[in-house]
Amino acid sequence: MVLAGLTPAQAIVAGTSTAAAMLGLDKFGSIAAGKGAHFIVLDRNPLDDITRTRRIVDVYLRGKVVPRPSRGRASQ
Repeated sequence: MVLAGLTPAQAIVAGTSTAAAMLGLDKFGSIAAGKGAHFIVLDRNPLDDITRTRRIVDVYLRGKVVPRPSRGRASQ
């Protein structure tokens, strides 16, 4: 989407809140009270460079971190 001319912010909104709204998924698509707490944590700001969405640090489902296999990261 960014290659097609959208800003990184517009592409993220299109893939999250707009997509959820189009599918009638009111409890998904954005972070707000009463919505499902499903989100990812990135190591850098994707608004500066959309390819930073590929560097996922943590994944949360229902507000709880999902254990992920180590990918060479130092132990925390």
